[in-house]
Amino acid sequence: MITLERIRLVNWHYFQESIIPVGNFCLLSGDNGSGKSTIVDAIQLVMASDLRKVRFNASASDRRGGRDLAGYVRCKLGSDSTDYLRDDAVGHVMLEFSEGDTIFSAGICAEAWRDGRVVTRFWISDGLAIDRVPIRSDDGTPYLSRQFQEALSAVPVTFYESGSAFRRDFTGKLGVWRRMSENNPYLDAFVRSIHFTPLVSVDQFVCDYILEEQLIDLSVMKQNLESYRQAEDLARATRNRITSLDELLHGGDLCRSQERVLVQQDWLRARLQVDRKKDELDDAVADERRLAERAECIINERAVLEENKLSLERERRETEAALSRNDAYLLHSTLTDRLAELEQRICETGRRVERRDLLLSQCTALYTGIFPDSALDPATIGDARDRIARTQEETGRERAHGDLEKRTMEARLRDVREELSELDRGIRRLPDPAVRLRDALREAGVDAWILCDLAEVTDPAWSDAIEGWLNTLRFACIVAPEDFARALEVYDRLPRSVGGIPLPDISRMASDKTRSEVRKGSLAELVTTENPWARTYLDCVLGDVMTADLASLRRYSKAVTKECMSWSRYTAIRIREEVYRDAWLGKAARERRKALLQEERETLLSGIESLGKEQTRLAGIADACRSLLDSLTEVQVLGETVAEHERLVDESKRIEKQRAAVDTSAFEDMKKRIQALQEEVLASGKKISVLDTESGSVNAQLVRRKTDIVRGQEAYTGALDAFKRFRSDHEDAAADCERYVAERLKAQSPEEILKNLESARKGAESRLQTLLREFRDKVTLYNRSHNELFSGELDELPAMQELVTRLKDSELPDYLEKIRQAKQDAEAEFKDHFIARLNELIEEAKESFSEINSTLRSMEFGRDQYRFTLTEKSERRGQIEIIKKTAEIAEYEHSLFDALVDPSDRDAANTLFNKILNSDLQSAELRSLCDYRTYFTYDIRVKDTQSVDPATGSPVEYSLSRVLKEKSGGEAQTPYYVAIAASFFRFYRDRSTPTIRFVLFDEAFDRLDDERIAKVLDFYRELGLQVLISVPTEKLESIAPHMDTVNLVIRHGHRAAVIDFYDRGESDE
Repeated sequence: MITLERIRLVNWHYFQESIIPVGNFCLLSGDNGSGKSTIVDAIQLVMASDLRKVRFNASASDRRGGRDLAGYVRCKLGSDSTDYLRDDAVGHVMLEFSEGDTIFSAGICAEAWRDGRVVTRFWISDGLAIDRVPIRSDDGTPYLSRQFQEALSAVPVTFYESGSAFRRDFTGKLGVWRRMSENNPYLDAFVRSIHFTPLVSVDQFVCDYILEEQLIDLSVMKQNLESYRQAEDLARATRNRITSLDELLHGGDLCRSQERVLVQQDWLRARLQVDRKKDELDDAVADERRLAERAECIINERAVLEENKLSLERERRETEAALSRNDAYLLHSTLTDRLAELEQRICETGRRVERRDLLLSQCTALYTGIFPDSALDPATIGDARDRIARTQEETGRERAHGDLEKRTMEARLRDVREELSELDRGIRRLPDPAVRLRDALREAGVDAWILCDLAEVTDPAWSDAIEGWLNTLRFACIVAPEDFARALEVYDRLPRSVGGIPLPDISRMASDKTRSEVRKGSLAELVTTENPWARTYLDCVLGDVMTADLASLRRYSKAVTKECMSWSRYTAIRIREEVYRDAWLGKAARERRKALLQEERETLLSGIESLGKEQTRLAGIADACRSLLDSLTEVQVLGETVAEHERLVDESKRIEKQRAAVDTSAFEDMKKRIQALQEEVLASGKKISVLDTESGSVNAQLVRRKTDIVRGQEAYTGALDAFKRFRSDHEDAAADCERYVAERLKAQSPEEILKNLESARKGAESRLQTLLREFRDKVTLYNRSHNELFSGELDELPAMQELVTRLKDSELPDYLEKIRQAKQDAEAEFKDHFIARLNELIEEAKESFSEINSTLRSMEFGRDQYRFTLTEKSERRGQIEIIKKTAEIAEYEHSLFDALVDPSDRDAANTLFNKILNSDLQSAELRSLCDYRTYFTYDIRVKDTQSVDPATGSPVEYSLSRVLKEKSGGEAQTPYYVAIAASFFRFYRDRSTPTIRFVLFDEAFDRLDDERIAKVLDFYRELGLQVLISVPTEKLESIAPHMDTVNLVIRHGHRAAVIDFYDRGESDE
């Protein structure tokens, strides 16, 4: 048996240097926070050697504890703290084991740095006691991990770069080595049992602590399944490729077919273009011949018209000469010309007279509007203009005065608004000299206040009298008595414009008792202030001024009435209203000032509005006067036109009478003949002009037709050559194209065909582009899906056809054969490794429980005996049955499933196989299928040996899982602790070589009574276990009598130690 003998802790949380003896049955006891879990965590760190599995301080209430390796080495102070007892530090945990007379040690050296780095190194040494392991240099400096390794270079020790390498050798030394060191059953059970908590589920308990997790190795089957899936994927991909290629070939054929339609349409168009160009050429030649004939006719017609026109013009000139020699004609012509001239001048003067009348009407209306008491007389326009000018000048002066007054009122309104705004903010405008004096004093370092800011009138009825009596004294500058001399100097240096402001000497006033005494009934009693110096000043100037009415006024040397009638020096004087109208003393004065300003603001607003209206009225009068003066000036100018207009009308009438008296019969016939000849000349000229126009047009058309003939010949030749070339390029399609042309010409005329051909070809071209786009999209998708590099051109269709043939005839059959072979190999692996191994593990599980139960039958815990039961799960019963039957098949010829005689067995086996085949190898369902433990439900049967069931005559027996919630804590926990022992017992029960039998419990037996604790520990001794138990001090008396070694863990401040319970000797060095 391999036994843990001692533990050495160096810089491990509160343990600076401690060696802890263990013994076969060891108890660690101490108060909460003393360090018990710190020792437990140290042991599990070395035993598990994997920080991913270690659960530091897991007995804490949060089940994690918030600790880590760096926190242990640097001694973190509290789980939520960022403070550490040590800075950069090196910590050690060492375990010393014995096997008979030999020992070996194992441990970890851990560096923890302030920057968060942690460096660990595990080691194992044969024959080296842990108290002889050097950890410091001669000067006491702790070794770093490299230095520590060098210090141990002279002794047989092995250091490990990784935890997995350490676990491989360490588990070998402990006698619990497994090939898969990452999942060592003993170490896993050891770590879980440390913080073992009895579970509600017996099933979960068995899987975690009794039956070892032995998942079936499906690596070979996985390879076969991968081969099967790969072959199936390849076959599926090949089928997809064939389908995709067939679709591509079909799309390519559609594109080729549409290209043939375009060729036929282009052939038809080329043929019809040749015919049309030939017809256009023939039409141009015929039209050129017709135009030439018309041009010759025009020349002849024009010659005849020119000769006739010359004859008519000669006759017209001769008749005009005879008319010009007639006297009556000459007089009539002169009078007619004069009448035409007079008519033009009469129209001009008439328009000017109408303008004068319109202006005069408008001026009359404006004049009446300005001067309602009089009307405008055209005969006295000059007087009216003088009166208007005077009115315009007066209006200008009134407007200027109004503008000035308005600006003054607006400026005052702005000032009133500003002062109201200041009053709303608690600021009162004071006289400028008072403010300047106060500010000058403050700049000089003298505290100064203005009296009106400090005083308050208590009786508003006397406010006017007090304000009026004080007058300018209200603005007195108040300073401290000791500052008066300096204040007087500052006052004297100021400009003379800062004057009229009292600066009282408070000290002198206070010392003059006759002046500072306040008489009862004086004004001083009606004014309050919190400033003591202001109080002195007010008492001095108001203390002897008595309040009175007219009847009592003369009784005093100084007095005043509420109505502001004052009495002094035997003289009565009414205080002027302007003195007290603006109140200055206190808040009431500010409110009064505010009311006055608000009233003034409304008055100003009303006045500004009235002025605005008046200015608008005056501006209208000024504009009307200016317009009226301009219009009257124009009326005066136009008045002279009236007489001229009347004179011209009279002259026109006179000349008209003279022209009517002339005899016109002698020359009227000659005038009519001249008119007729002129019309005939004009008609001939128009005909010639029409012929000239037509001639120009015909000649231009002839030129164009000659050009058209040349171009038509070129176009015809070009169209014919183009058709010949097109025919040569598509000779293989000539027969189909000619048939297509013949069919189209039977159904439609060439004109109708050409009219609709362009739109039909665009439709065909659009259809081809759509087909090509779809084809290329499919090619792109195919390339992306199958890693090909087809360009999407139709020229690749033969290559695609060749590829389809190869895939169908060669590759796909190969993949199908691989699928068949891979499935056959998978079936073999399914039989030989999955079925056989799973059946073996199921039988081993039954055997394990049989052995455990055999051991449990010899033990009684009080009146109870325990035994485990395992029952096949109903949903797995069919699988277990088919696993047994399939495992019994020795040989099969073709298929494993065909070897099963019963069809239902074949279906069940095939279903199981396909479930594995089609499931993710890392899925929970497949892991469950491969885990033999999931095929059973587990329970613990408890037999009461001291009671008998009346019905059977046998001891009463019940299932633990059914009564867990009904039993007391101890009754429910005991079976689990018994079972935990059994779970460790299996690791060494049939071993011929020594093994570790160490079990560690933290916070154990918390609900067991003393009798059950004793029974459990006796059971552990009987099984040969080495047990270390950590409990709080309240459990010490119950457990200590049954232990070989009892260690007390104590802590004082930041230092922990372990002492022997019996001799109280500390193990902390």
